[in-house]
Amino acid sequence: MAIAYVDPTNGDDGTGDGSSGSPYASVQGALDNFTFDTAAPNTIRLANTSADVLSSTLSFATHSPGQKNPLTIAGWDNGGSLTATGPWGQTFSNVGEIDGNDAVANIVSLQAYLSFYRIKMHGTTSYCARFGANSTITECEIYDVGSTYAVRAPDRIYNSYIHDTTNMPSSGLCYQSRTVLFSELKGGASGYRALIGDAIFANNLVHGFSGTGIEIDESLMVSNNTVDGTGSGASAIGISANSAQEGCRVFNNLVTNFSGSGAVAISLAISGAGPTILGNNAFYNNTTDVSSDTGSLSFSNVTESSDPYTNAASGDYSLNSGASSIGAAIITNADPDNPDNIGAYQDHSSGGGGATPGMTAHVTVA
Repeated sequence: MAIAYVDPTNGDDGTGDGSSGSPYASVQGALDNFTFDTAAPNTIRLANTSADVLSSTLSFATHSPGQKNPLTIAGWDNGGSLTATGPWGQTFSNVGEIDGNDAVANIVSLQAYLSFYRIKMHGTTSYCARFGANSTITECEIYDVGSTYAVRAPDRIYNSYIHDTTNMPSSGLCYQSRTVLFSELKGGASGYRALIGDAIFANNLVHGFSGTGIEIDESLMVSNNTVDGTGSGASAIGISANSAQEGCRVFNNLVTNFSGSGAVAISLAISGAGPTILGNNAFYNNTTDVSSDTGSLSFSNVTESSDPYTNAASGDYSLNSGASSIGAAIITNADPDNPDNIGAYQDHSSGGGGATPGMTAHVTVA
């Protein structure tokens, strides 16, 4: 394993050697000049001193991560004070920052075996990052991207905050990711668009979008999410499958405030082979709660008689003490005496209420 250190404030791409005492000034400088291990995972540690401002999309021509030598770009505490905002108002410290300066099309384009850990990324004109296989985003903040999408095809997104309520990317903030857990998506024409099979989207908060919160595809599990339509369009949809799919599992989701004239909380058209679970979702203040709810295994839904959130207007989507969703989840907890809540559950003070199962970051950070 090899570690290259980068400090945009104190480093130098010409004289640096990538050590912590003599870092490079840019991630591109490390990629171009450092000798990485070709048979083991590698790490670029980006200091929390100032942003690495790009003049072009990162090029991996000199060092191309692969199955034998995946690469993680991770935050590094070198005495700076950069932080990032995480889901549910968390603050991540020891964060590195990569800034597209509202000039580069994207920060990463079609790169596999690449992971980001505690990195703040923003300022692109097209999309922020498009990945290949075996890529991961963990405890990152991504915002101020172009009009297409924020991130595309990372295999896994954990505990990250992806938001853009200015450009409202048309293809969704998160597009074609197989696993998205414990994250917050805010803005965009849609929050999450699967368009990929065998995916898991669970324990996330999705809000502030204009069209569809979650667009699902076949063999997708959508569970324990909080989806809020406040401020969305008149015909907004919380969770949608707009063509025949199979094997979908949609349960334990709290879907609220889809109150426009044509709005629907959950609109599904499910057909074909494969087990399908639809039900045990909770609703509040929707014009239509469920449209085309058909499945091979279904459960009764829950209706909230009043606003279930502690203070959603201030970003607190935790369940208040009178919410019917408390303890009403199915399947997710093996302990029948301590059932989980419907909706996203987090261990943060304003995280949706309920216990949180352990979540391990699937990245290698030296």
